[in-house]
Amino acid sequence: MEYLKKRQKNRKRLYSKVTIFALVVLLGLMIRPTWSIFQKSFESKRNLQHAEAELAELDIRKKELAKDVSYLKSDYGRDQEIRDKFGVAKNGETMVVIVRNDKEAPPPPPPPEPTFLQKTWSRFLSVFGVE
Repeated sequence: MEYLKKRQKNRKRLYSKVTIFALVVLLGLMIRPTWSIFQKSFESKRNLQHAEAELAELDIRKKELAKDVSYLKSDYGRDQEIRDKFGVAKNGETMVVIVRNDKEAPPPPPPPEPTFLQKTWSRFLSVFGVE
């Protein structure tokens, strides 16, 4: 019988409001760092994806630059760049320069249409021969 009383006493302590509250608080204290670690892990994965995308872009840029460098190392490429940038020709060659006037002034906008009062005033003055 005493065994049953001890068991009931333990059960009352285990299921008491204070014990349940303490267990909930303990669970909350354990969940908080776990959630923090989960958030950091998620952010790290996102940063990794961003870094991998940036690395891929940089690899493409590196290949383009290597191609440009090899082009400029050749005699033909060097000559072409000098001709394009400075507008020069070799001895014995003739060069034609076409100058475009890209800064032409746009046509002036049409004058605004007169308002009702301006039209009325103009008609009034035309009656007296003043324009």
